[in-house]
Amino acid sequence: LGVAWIGASNGLMASSQALVATNTPTPALGRALSIVQTGSLIGSTVGPVLGGLLAAVLPAYRWLYLVGGALGVVNTALVLGRTREVSAPPRERLRLHLWRDLRACLRLPTVGLLFYLMFLFASTFFGSLTIVSLFTLELLGGQAGYLGIGQALWLSLVTVSLTLASAAALPLWGRVVDRYEPRRVTLAGQALCLLAVLPYPFVQNPPQLVAVRLVLGALAVGLQPALLRLLKEAAPAGMEARALAFGTSAYMLGHGVAPFLAGQLAPWIGLRGYFAVHALLVASGLALWGWRGVRRTERQGL
Repeated sequence: LGVAWIGASNGLMASSQALVATNTPTPALGRALSIVQTGSLIGSTVGPVLGGLLAAVLPAYRWLYLVGGALGVVNTALVLGRTREVSAPPRERLRLHLWRDLRACLRLPTVGLLFYLMFLFASTFFGSLTIVSLFTLELLGGQAGYLGIGQALWLSLVTVSLTLASAAALPLWGRVVDRYEPRRVTLAGQALCLLAVLPYPFVQNPPQLVAVRLVLGALAVGLQPALLRLLKEAAPAGMEARALAFGTSAYMLGHGVAPFLAGQLAPWIGLRGYFAVHALLVASGLALWGWRGVRRTERQGL
């Protein structure tokens, strides 16, 4: 129940993206969103490491939740004290119309497709973390190590490689999103993402898997700021924050659906088969965006 409550009340990602997207001038939006994403990537990598270190020194695991709560209080204080936003009082009383708002977003030609691309991006980047860990163990074939490097270190390298490459490439991608049309950047990002995931079924050892993860992080991480910018521009007037929140929901679904789908498919076709299926899904996103998304955004003047 505690985990379910944390998931239900975790609006930090959606609210932070909405705060940045609605208060940053469009010419600098790509760079701003890339900074937010860099912080998220670093936190998702450093968090488990820090948790493991604290677990070794704290008297009980439940103390980790107290530490997490304290960090949340510090985070809240920083947001309240250090962030600034343009004051825009609502024109009407707050009313929650979840399904009506979602339908209003989906009526626009490209918004549903952008949600799908957000889902694919999250499943490719973060939904695969558990899967590639299992794949690493499969590649090791029960051995304690490979090339003199232990099993635990290989698991860490496979995880950290994606984060390091993404964090290094994000500033460049942010400038690309600001300089070029985001619909074209999205098309290029989808194509690069497909190229990066195609080698997964053919990987034979942990070093090759680390290399593939590095390539994926460097080539495809620019998709998220481009998608967020497009989503903000395509959203109905006055619904930018809600559209971004729905996009974040699709993003979080990608986190959870990818391991679930791998768990269902792996007993039948193996993890290599799952990676092949996932490459087909990424290819579907590229085909749909190239066929429908670019043309429609051009007609809409986005």
